[in-house]
Amino acid sequence: MKNKKSCLVALLSLAASMTAAADDVILIDVAQTTQAVAHEKPPIAYPAGTRANRLEAWVTVGFTIEADGTTSDIEIIDQSMERIFGDAAIEAVSEWTYDPATRDGEPVATRSTARVIFALRHQRDKVSNGLARRFKGISRELAEGDIDGAREGIEALDKLKHRSLADVVYMDFLRAEYFEKIGDDVQAREYLERALVVADIAVAPATYRQLLRSAMRLDAQAGLVADALAHYDDLIDSTGELPVTDPSAQLAVQLEQAIAGPEPIVLDADLEPCLYCLDDSPYAWSHQLARGRFSFAEIDAAGAQVEVWCGAQSARFTAEADLAYRVETGEDGCSLKVLGDQPVSFRFVELPQLN
Repeated sequence: MKNKKSCLVALLSLAASMTAAADDVILIDVAQTTQAVAHEKPPIAYPAGTRANRLEAWVTVGFTIEADGTTSDIEIIDQSMERIFGDAAIEAVSEWTYDPATRDGEPVATRSTARVIFALRHQRDKVSNGLARRFKGISRELAEGDIDGAREGIEALDKLKHRSLADVVYMDFLRAEYFEKIGDDVQAREYLERALVVADIAVAPATYRQLLRSAMRLDAQAGLVADALAHYDDLIDSTGELPVTDPSAQLAVQLEQAIAGPEPIVLDADLEPCLYCLDDSPYAWSHQLARGRFSFAEIDAAGAQVEVWCGAQSARFTAEADLAYRVETGEDGCSLKVLGDQPVSFRFVELPQLN
């Protein structure tokens, strides 16, 4: 394996050569495929007895959107509360209809995922007594470096029955803090993203903003520039404009400067088992693009497939090392997913923008 310094020199040389040879850039046409578009969804029915007991939950389901716009092959991928809400989520998705996806103008069946949320009105930030009592104590233990005490506290809380979405968000927040403390930023980011799916409706605004700030900071540290700025946009939507002295505002300025700057944005990436990928390829790596030009500086698996999504349109192609690709990102930006049939590592480079 090359050392980091030699890799950086090679990548800088690659970026310079690709900037100079703009005619060699491969333009990706994302009009090959259009995404399915959901029709208005009917109200979701609460399972019997759960509303009276003031229970809330989310269920992630996978399903097929057929070429006629109906749904089929619905399965539960993950859920915040075992069993109780799963059947209701499947029943809800079975009633959904779509304008189907198209490929080269023809409707096609596709696989999709969705998170079905069962939330009650007037229950925002309603935390179970057992969790409320221990949350601040565990946070304090983490702040003071008592990792063992915090871990034991989280394990004890895991045994409690989490009744509300707020319970789920606060537990994921604690797990994220714990994993960051032990140096596992990947797990920390995963728990923050999981919490943020429902945090805007489940917890107090101050807690939601704290989650956004943490997610933005960890994304920036990992080189996930576009993801970090997306969290900043959500933070601004929640708070209004921040003063220039605010740490998150200062970080956003630094990230914008990095996007416009001359240096490549380099990420070490791995194709890993993908629980949510309902595709023929069981391994995947996803990324939100900060720039419209990119390359795979090293990719070990021949035939790895790349999907680029820009809004509701996409393209799919085979990844090749050391080629420069370009996509028109537009206002909403684009995301990229690399798919493969084996767990491999590669380097992904977002190339400097052309002047």
